[in-house]
Amino acid sequence: MSSNYPLPSKASLVQQFMGKTLKDIPLPAAVIDIAAVRRNCQRMSDAVKDLGFDFVPLVNVHKTAEIARLQIGDDPEQARVFVTNLSEAENLLPLLLEYQKEGKQVNVIYGVPVSPSQVERTANIARILGRRGGIIRLVVQHASQIPLLQQISRLAGYPVYVYIHVDVDDEPCGVRPGSQAFQDLFSQIERIVLQEGPISFVGPGFYCPQEHGEFVLDPKELFRPLNKQLSGLLGGSPVQNLRFSINATAAIVHISELLTGEPEDDKREATEALRATLTAISQADSFVEVHDGDYTLMDLNALARKEVLGLGKASSRDLQSVALTILTEVCCIYTRREEGGFVTEEDDRGEALVSLGSSTLGPEPSRLYVGYGLVSHWNLAPELWDFIDGFSSFHLSRVTPECSVLKWDGPPELVPQLQSGQRLRVYPNDAAKASQEFGWYFVINSSKVGREDEIVDIFVRWR
Repeated sequence: MSSNYPLPSKASLVQQFMGKTLKDIPLPAAVIDIAAVRRNCQRMSDAVKDLGFDFVPLVNVHKTAEIARLQIGDDPEQARVFVTNLSEAENLLPLLLEYQKEGKQVNVIYGVPVSPSQVERTANIARILGRRGGIIRLVVQHASQIPLLQQISRLAGYPVYVYIHVDVDDEPCGVRPGSQAFQDLFSQIERIVLQEGPISFVGPGFYCPQEHGEFVLDPKELFRPLNKQLSGLLGGSPVQNLRFSINATAAIVHISELLTGEPEDDKREATEALRATLTAISQADSFVEVHDGDYTLMDLNALARKEVLGLGKASSRDLQSVALTILTEVCCIYTRREEGGFVTEEDDRGEALVSLGSSTLGPEPSRLYVGYGLVSHWNLAPELWDFIDGFSSFHLSRVTPECSVLKWDGPPELVPQLQSGQRLRVYPNDAAKASQEFGWYFVINSSKVGREDEIVDIFVRWR
């Protein structure tokens, strides 16, 4: 299906731009620093291992096979991935088949209940992966969805692994543990497994994508929702030896950091409660897998979380973790604003119009940073990173869908001189939102000293 909406081929884009620099590309452009992506992936992998969880990366933020490969990592036995639509799974098939040829067990979770129109596509994915022992895990919320999963299994010729979508905190989707709907669903799946064996179904496991607050001002509030999520799954499980699949909280890396060592007095109760739940899950011979994808590209919202959680003030050098930036340019400069023939605002520091608006940056400014994104010089080398502080008083204000006004809030004598056509780099508040507007990414590698702005690859983004 994705082939019905073709993008330019990677080969043609590489031929056109490979080896050029950021000053040679059309604007606006999405730029990915592959060195930052590698660091972010490694940091998440280390954090999840410290917690004793399995990790299943989401690909819905970047939508590229190249970054998915970095997320999956170098596990010699497993290749796990979480998809939010069938197009993602179909685009990943070449990579997943490559892993299967290497002898790895491929495990795909489709995190949305299958609808009738998706049965054949889902069965085709299950059949392709199943030929080499691959697994597809599907989510159900109601007993009426079971016949669809049985149909997928019959068409594919291989069993599907079933996750019950569990709601532990009045979420909009899922079934509550202990409810009649939950008991009926669990009993029906268990009956099919006992009657037919692993021919059609394997499972069930529990899937719980609880929403966590994007910003929390108290580190203890990181532990409570995760503990509620895990303890709810454990308490609602009729049997032992189950797999619990949960979404990573907004700051799973920080949870790992906060759990390390002796907790402070004000965090002790929440910390010990989470540790007790993790111990109980282990004693029940059950397993926890977490899924997340935002960490790959990072953004200003993620840096804001670091600061408010007391894990260190977000500094200009932390921007090296922000892998996605948007390159734009100054369209025009003006020092006075007029309305109805009258001067309503005049500012010697000036303002500039840039070709980047809310369709890319989002409709709302950050709640913890001024404006819609942080602005820097377009080709800032790592050894000059502190120079970004010279641009830190610039922010994007008065945003329309197509463009925005760049405004200076610092001392007038320190304002950097801008000119029409000057290229600027914008660090977005929300990387997922910013990436949606682009068909491909220009890839640079900041670890290549002296060649940080050179195009080293092109990643074509799936639709």
